Amino acid sequence: YMPFDVNHTYPGNVTYDYSNSTNEALIKNNTFWNSTGFIGGAYELDTAGMGFIALNKTFFMGNDSAIAMWIKPMVLGADTNFFTLAGKIKWDIPANSQNTIQMDNNEVWITCSNNLRRFTVSPAFSTGTWQHFVLAKNNSAGSSSATIIVYRNGVQVGVSNAPDFCVFDEIGASRSVDSGGAGIYGNGSIDEVMVFNRSVTA
Repeated sequence: YMPFDVNHTYPGNVTYDYSNSTNEALIKNNTFWNSTGFIGGAYELDTAGMGFIALNKTFFMGNDSAIAMWIKPMVLGADTNFFTLAGKIKWDIPANSQNTIQMDNNEVWITCSNNLRRFTVSPAFSTGTWQHFVLAKNNSAGSSSATIIVYRNGVQVGVSNAPDFCVFDEIGASRSVDSGGAGIYGNGSIDEVMVFNRSVTA
């Protein structure tokens, strides 16, 4: 659980995990803290500045699991101007593969080792306003019928068949190299990030 209530961009660039998982994170590139998050402070990501948050530990979407956060995208469009919620650095997964969770204005795209799940959400996501985003994997019935469910502000807005297994270690980006540079980044603000080793319903 990372609430982002304190400005850790200087010194040290470390933001802390307030659960027992000790999954601290590094604030990278042009990622700015501001005091006007949904609750307390938040981090603002800038696509042009390639800002992102690098987790100390990976999190898995294998069995029942979920990621939740408050988001305020600044630019969204159909099949363009994506907001990248999470990713995995490419050199650390099989060659030419990619792990990402992205959204445009009315779709969520989940890619695991280039296996894409793309599904429509309704109502569409908003720009410039805080909204609660939850992506939950429900594997209780076995991998052949596992589902990914998206909740927006506590209401289910989309569902799709789930990838078998996916690993992430970044919030706000999916990069092709360790030091930064080429990749897919978010454009907006993120607050109150939570990762669960169980599925959730809102």
